[in-house]
Amino acid sequence: MTEIISAALRDRAEGDIHVERLLSAVHTGVRRRRRRRLLGTACAVVAVGALAAGGGLVFSGTRGAPVRPASVGDIARPPRVDGAPVAAFTPSSLGSDPTLFHLDLTGLDGWGTLRWSARTGYEDLRGFSADAGGEFFVEASQVRDKLSGQGGEISPTEVNGLPAEAVRITRPDGAFNQAAPQGTDAVRWEAVPDLWVQVVVSGGPDVAMRIAERVRLDRTYRCAVPFHLTGLDAQVRVVKCETWFSGGEALGGVWLNNGSTSVDYTEYYVGIGRAEPTKPPTESMGGRAVAVFPAQTGVVGATAHVEYPYDGGVGFFFPFYSSVDDPFLALLVTAFQPITDPDVNTWPRSPLP
Repeated sequence: MTEIISAALRDRAEGDIHVERLLSAVHTGVRRRRRRRLLGTACAVVAVGALAAGGGLVFSGTRGAPVRPASVGDIARPPRVDGAPVAAFTPSSLGSDPTLFHLDLTGLDGWGTLRWSARTGYEDLRGFSADAGGEFFVEASQVRDKLSGQGGEISPTEVNGLPAEAVRITRPDGAFNQAAPQGTDAVRWEAVPDLWVQVVVSGGPDVAMRIAERVRLDRTYRCAVPFHLTGLDAQVRVVKCETWFSGGEALGGVWLNNGSTSVDYTEYYVGIGRAEPTKPPTESMGGRAVAVFPAQTGVVGATAHVEYPYDGGVGFFFPFYSSVDDPFLALLVTAFQPITDPDVNTWPRSPLP
């Protein structure tokens, strides 16, 4: 695992390392993952689902919509939420709740990784697929300017009969935007009124169009994470949630606000890896043996974080714009309760009670 993380750090020597990139390297060994952080006020926390008596279904704590396992199809998917608004008919539903996903793809062959994530006003679906010629990135927002900026030669085209722009991506003078998805070609269009979608790929313009034509907005899925966080203040809330699939295994993580009302609040990431810890635990947090990684000034990619190894995996805890001495980070380590059931359909929509 140390070698995988080191490779990820070397691969990003030109910019800051982000948690998605580091964990993607840990979980899958696939490089060039990108994290896009969008600003805005977080949505309210969604209650953890509970089993309905006798029905075998999971119900949302806010809408009461039944959650069923995603149907068997061409790709792995998070649990589907029947009866919830879909973006195709209710564009404002996309990005309205960080624990709900409204993007989908059909007919995607030879996939290796798939990752759904949502944050207020923005959602994305990214992965690696032979059908996409490697990495692909699908993002959607009700505001066009929230899509990643992809500049270059623009030409008019159509996606399923709708006006669109095809972009041959160029970066003047070797410019590199580490926050944007990386690729050679993009297609962006207004999929439904007031809802913009963009596809970015590295496989060429034909691949970008092929993926764009397979984007669907008529389904809703829920986030699923394999852990609970107990004993935290009621003001703590989820600001971003993600569920991903790799090598036949499902994983997940969340970004949290500790209750701050400041625009510049610190975010905290909690997620799980199925590998050995980077180094043996030598310190203690809340009575738990952990490995602590302080940020190193002047060292690119030396992101402050804590790893908590347990029987079956490793818990990762990242404080953004803070340090490993942050008291709230220690609270998260103590609150962390991993779920051993590998079935994603049994995992909660939010780790918070």
